[in-house]
Amino acid sequence: MARKAKVERTYVAKLEAGHTVLQIERLIAMLRELGVELCATQEIANG
Repeated sequence: MARKAKVERTYVAKLEAGHTVLQIERLIAMLRELGVELCATQEIANG
């Protein structure tokens, strides 16, 4: 997963362990202040 996303494995491990990442928290807070609504979807692989 880390390789596909081009991020360090430790970063992915921290996210999977439930640790918050300061930059993500700040970004989400800024988007909320701007009235932005986020929606995430997941692609499902065939097979």
